[in-house]
Amino acid sequence: MPFIARPKRRGIVIDRALTYQVMYRTTVVGWKNVYFVDNPDRPRVTLSPQEFHAILPEVDPRVTTGCCEVGLDMLHELGFTVNDEMIAV
Repeated sequence: MPFIARPKRRGIVIDRALTYQVMYRTTVVGWKNVYFVDNPDRPRVTLSPQEFHAILPEVDPRVTTGCCEVGLDMLHELGFTVNDEMIAV
């Protein structure tokens, strides 16, 4: 059987390489506000506890404040959109 060389892929898909740091805080009524770490003045997304834990199941429900890195797909699931290097709600 002859040896067949597979073509090598170079680089990675840009959407998979980009990660965004987001932080979350629990409000007084128990909902989660999600912000960007680099600029908290940017728009925020407010999610119910059920929506938040459906998107980020690895976060313990008892945690009140934290941060994590998310990819572009998860950023869209959280409710943010990315247009021409600008992130908006």
